[in-house]
Order: sequence, then structure tokens, then C-alpha cells
Amino acid sequence: MGAEKINFYECYAKNEDLSTRDKNRIKKSYLLFNHKLLTLVDITLHGRKKIWLRIIQNPLEEYIMSLKQYHHTEFFLFIIAIIGSCTAIISTAQTQEQFNNIEITTISPVAQAHVKTIKPVKFEDSSLANLVAEQTDKTQKKNKRISVAQDKTQDAGSGKKVQAKDIKHALNPELIPVKTIGNKSEIEICSSLPLTGDGAQLGKQINDGMNLFFNTLKKKKDITRLVKLYVLDDQSDFIIGKTNLTKLIQQSPVVLNAYGTDVLLSKGKKLVEAKKMAAIFPIEGLDVLRKSTYSQMIYLRASHEDELRALVQHAITDLNHKKFAVFYEASDWGEAVLQSLKKILETHDLKLLAEGSYPQGTVNVSDAVSKISKASPNAVFCIAQSRAAYNFILKAIDAGMYKSIFLGLSNLLSIQQNIQKSLGIKLITSSVLPDPQKSALPLAKQYREDMKKYLPNRQLSPYSFEGYISALLFYEGIKSISPPFSIKKLISALEGVTNIQGLQLSFDQTTRTLGHRIWINDGSGKEWVLANQQESLEVPSENKMVK
Repeated sequence: MGAEKINFYECYAKNEDLSTRDKNRIKKSYLLFNHKLLTLVDITLHGRKKIWLRIIQNPLEEYIMSLKQYHHTEFFLFIIAIIGSCTAIISTAQTQEQFNNIEITTISPVAQAHVKTIKPVKFEDSSLANLVAEQTDKTQKKNKRISVAQDKTQDAGSGKKVQAKDIKHALNPELIPVKTIGNKSEIEICSSLPLTGDGAQLGKQINDGMNLFFNTLKKKKDITRLVKLYVLDDQSDFIIGKTNLTKLIQQSPVVLNAYGTDVLLSKGKKLVEAKKMAAIFPIEGLDVLRKSTYSQMIYLRASHEDELRALVQHAITDLNHKKFAVFYEASDWGEAVLQSLKKILETHDLKLLAEGSYPQGTVNVSDAVSKISKASPNAVFCIAQSRAAYNFILKAIDAGMYKSIFLGLSNLLSIQQNIQKSLGIKLITSSVLPDPQKSALPLAKQYREDMKKYLPNRQLSPYSFEGYISALLFYEGIKSISPPFSIKKLISALEGVTNIQGLQLSFDQTTRTLGHRIWINDGSGKEWVLANQQESLEVPSENKMVK
């Protein structure tokens, strides 16, 4: 067989595309594995971000998994080259000839000058066999631990872990399971949230909020109805999220704060249609599932379209801006929100000056920055995940867009302060709920008191506030109905809620939504204000934007 050159595949084209966390990870791995890093045989089969994380987390195990997956038996070379000590370029060789004829190539000429080549390492057959046997055994044990961990759920009352074998099938999907403990009834419900992975910060905050409220019930002697919450970790993974729903509905058909657009559009939608699951207050903003036909789904939060409408109105009326561009995620979610934005702008006889996107699951924003900066907009809407949005704003400022303002949906609240502190740039965001830190609503005051009393080491956040309100609303619904506790009774009770400790709600049968109000957070540190197309709250001190 003739000599065959093996090209290197670049995970990230530029140093700037890496976060500090990623930089630290690769530096650590570079030292830990003594300049030898094992990785998958064919990295072109997977998304770049996924492979990057796998390389960093456990390269040795990925090598063994590649043997099993692709049925290769001989490997001579695994190289990692470091560009500026940050960017990884990976290559493999499967034959001795390939090993002898490796040529290092890079995509970026600029990067070429910074390449540090690690000397190739050849594994002897016997050593390799031992390595494979040893690591395969470790892999099997780890996979078993992971499987067990995924099957664990969290008891909100005690915080103890509950195995999936303890989850018993709900005999009737129309009824909510209830246990009698002494003179009290314990209603069982479920949730699936990202408690680990990229979405962990958000998922943990929602979980904190729900648990906070449900645990306060146990402190009250006069309460006769308690709530037991089972939570599964979806690990920020779409497949695990779908599996979680299948497991959880065997315990209870009620899923509170269901999370994940892809999970809801695929598995969640089918379960709701089949009336096997009631999705109570999903953490989701798209309009596609907000239809009257989904009778076992009810939303607390307003839609993304409502958020965009408020942001557009704020930019035009309060900031006097009309030259708009958009930075968005190239995904089903991003495209759907983009179309909503265009529809809203049409009502103002406006069009976007530029559109820039980034691939889902990456932070590759350079092309978007180039397109948008050339258009010189005075306002840019960010329809993106937090890390990508942060990278985009950072590079946009470097590209000279320091006079532009940036506006984002409520999911970008988590990076607002970091952008303000590190870049001195204000990111204006929308919110589907009032300010958890400064709102004068009795609901917000009670949340702050409970957080201080029971979770003093946790920060106040919009998502823990949303979890808290969701739990409170659920409890108010379950408290108002009589046994047997059915899904139909619960949904009907929730549809009738119009005020919860000062927070006004109004159920819209067409969109299955209770909350329609949007607050604007301008990043100044002042209390968030109610967007000007909404009527004022009944609490005098709750701010409202005025034209």
C-alpha cells in the first residue's frame, strides 16, 4: 500500500473561540497525558464541540470506545498539536506506512507559526493489548455507574437519592399519585432538568426554587397536603432528556418545569397528545406547542415572541433606534425565533440590515461578526445561547461596534453582569418575571425571605424565582381541588388563577399561557421595568415604562 498522508482536523480555528475553562482544560490534559493524547479515529463523524469536550474529559477512554465502535484493531499514532497552548489539532494513523509518512498540516496560516509538534508515540502490540483490556474493564464499570446515576431521582422533601426501581407505575395516567402519611397527603410529581453539563447553572437554579417552596410546606404545621418532587438529571443531553420523560411518567404523569426545546418537541409533545403526561409550566418560549389542542400543557412564562415584541418596542420608543441586525443560532429554535422577530419588525415597517448566525453547539461567531459589523447597525438582537452570545459581543466590540447596543432574550440574563464588568457594555435583556431582587411584589418579598432563611448560600436569580413561583402555583392548584386528584381538575384550577401574591395572570386558551407580561432589564442595576405595551400592576411601586 502506498504512503498516505493524514491531515489534522482543527477543532477551533482561532484561539479566541475558546473560553477560559476550555483553555485550562486543554492545558491540564496536555500535562496530564505527558504530551500524548488519545482520541477518536474519525472525528469528522461528530460535531466539533462534542468531540472537543470528549477529548478533554477522557481521551484514553474515547480511544477504547473507538475500537469497539469502528472495529479497528491497530493504532500506531495519536498526536496532539497545541496552537498557542490553546487550540487542539488531532490526527490518527492506522498503519505503519501512515505512521512513517505523517505530515502536519493546519487550516490557518496564522496558526502554523504557533504549532508545537509533539513527537509521535508508537504503542507496541503487547502494550496496546494490555492497555485495551485494562481500559475496557474500566469503561464498563464507569458506564454501569453512569447508568445507575441517570436512574437516580431526587426527593425534594429529604434530598435523598431514589433509585429508578423505586419508581412504580402510575395505574391511571389521568390521576395524580398520592400517598397518605399520617393525617397528610403527599402528592407525587416529577421534573427533568440539566443538573450537570452546559445547562447546569440554569437547571440547578430552577431545582433550587422548586425545592425551596415545597420544603417550606413541611415547616408549616397546618399544612395537610405536601408535594414530593422527583428530579432526574438530563445532563444537558437531548437523548437523556427524552429517556427521563419515559421513566418519570411511570411515577407520575405530572411533569413540572419540563426543560429543553428538542425534548418537548419530540418526546414531550407525543406524551401530551397521548394524555400520558401533563406538562405544567415548561421552561420553553416557542409558539409551536402553544396551541389550544394541547389541553394537558399549560405555560407560566410568556413566549419568545412576547419578549421580542417588548424588546423591539423598547429599542424604537425608548432608545430611538431603528437600524437593526440579528445574531442567531442556526437551529430549529433559532430559526423559529428569527422568523418571529422579522414578523414583529414588519409591523413597524422595518427590516433587518444584516443577519449573522453561528452553528448550534459551538461558539464560532467570526462570520457573524463580519457580516453584522459591515452593516453598522445601532442595535443587535441576540437570539443565542449564553456562551455564543458572550463571544459574539466580545468580538463585535473588537470589530468596532462599541456604539451599538445589544439586546437579548431572558436566557441571556446569566451573562449580563459579566459583560457589564468585563467589557463595560450594557446587554439589555427581557424577563418573563419581575425583578427577583428588587420587586416590591409580595411574591418577590416572600421568595427573598425564604431564600435568606433556607438557602442563604444561594444567589437570588430569575430562574430560581421561576421555579419557586411554579411550585407555588402548582400547590395553589392542588390545594383548591378535592380528591381524587385528577389531571383535568388540576389544569382547570390552574387556568382559573388570576393573581398570585400580587403577580397578575390571565389564562389564554389559544396559547395555553398564563403569563403575558415582560419586564425590561437594562443592565443598570435598577429595578426592572414593565414593558410599555402592558398594563400596570396593581402594586404602586412596581415600575412601568412610559412613552
